[in-house]
Amino acid sequence: MSKIIFSISYSVYPDKIDKYLKKISYLKSLLSEENYQYSVYRDKKNPYEFEEIYVFDSEEDFEAFDDSENEEASGIIFEIVNNYVVNKKQTYKTLIEVED
Repeated sequence: MSKIIFSISYSVYPDKIDKYLKKISYLKSLLSEENYQYSVYRDKKNPYEFEEIYVFDSEEDFEAFDDSENEEASGIIFEIVNNYVVNKKQTYKTLIEVED
């Protein structure tokens, strides 16, 4: 069974970085009990560039991700995109693990 990595990359407005980091910290705590791994990474060269990484154990788990009913987390994600992400522009990538 192949793992799936789903990532979302974006820039955050410099004047909103502190509030963004607080929101992300809270979001990470909300998602800690989900059936996938969730992490957020900051670009070493550009401190306003971020990438959220979701790791799913299977394609089925990834497909079920869209049906998530964590309304509080969904609200925070909506708030982050609309208030902190530059021009609401995000780049998505889905990777499928290569099996032997």
